[in-house]
Amino acid sequence: MPPYPQAPATPYAQPQLPATPAPAPVPPVAAPAAAAAAITAQDSIPDFGDLSPPAASMNNLCNQTNVLTTSNGGMATAEQMPNPGLALDEQFCLARTFATADGEKVAKDVGATQALITSLCGQMKTALSAKLADPAARPPEATLADIRKVIDASGKTLSATQVSGRVCLAEGYRTDDAAMANVALATLAAAEMKPYAELLGHHLREGFGFTANPEASRAWIRFALDAVTSGAAPAVLPNQTAERTAILSKAITAN
Repeated sequence: MPPYPQAPATPYAQPQLPATPAPAPVPPVAAPAAAAAAITAQDSIPDFGDLSPPAASMNNLCNQTNVLTTSNGGMATAEQMPNPGLALDEQFCLARTFATADGEKVAKDVGATQALITSLCGQMKTALSAKLADPAARPPEATLADIRKVIDASGKTLSATQVSGRVCLAEGYRTDDAAMANVALATLAAAEMKPYAELLGHHLREGFGFTANPEASRAWIRFALDAVTSGAAPAVLPNQTAERTAILSKAITAN
């Protein structure tokens, strides 16, 4: 049989979904009057707290001193000393530079690695800092007598103690660690190297690791100068001993 004719296909119409209406805008909510009132002038300034006073820095002092010395055309002398305080700073910074180079040379000579220096000098600082809590409270002799007891009890020879003191002094100055430098200086002065007490005097004057105390500073510097006058080997710059002694003596009297 011949095929029946087929009706033409009717396209299938896709249903149309109703359009979703856009959300109506939400009007801003006004802040309650109480909340607005709480925002005061005081609240508009943030409060991060106060800065603590920075610790006195040996490195910063010597940088500033070098600038002043250069602007003055050179260092003060015993004859030309317009500013006794600056003269003391100049002598301290000279001594600091010398002591740093000296201690680094000693460390190299004994083969001390940086790791060993960091460890042993840290131990010395921890062990002896309490003995130097307030060197202004007593005469230098009394403070150094306590340090000497620790040295004697340790069983170390004075020679070995002096090596340790010189190495740790350089490390304290290199790292701007006043507490380490103070312990090293006291150790050296107690181990029959009294002229190192001069630098402790400078530290007391400037507040390096201590509360600044000018009167105690003068006592420690005089103690060191008396030792040199009595024949002790100078701690620093031995070829400038006479000049430095004159400068320091005049400066601590005038300052």
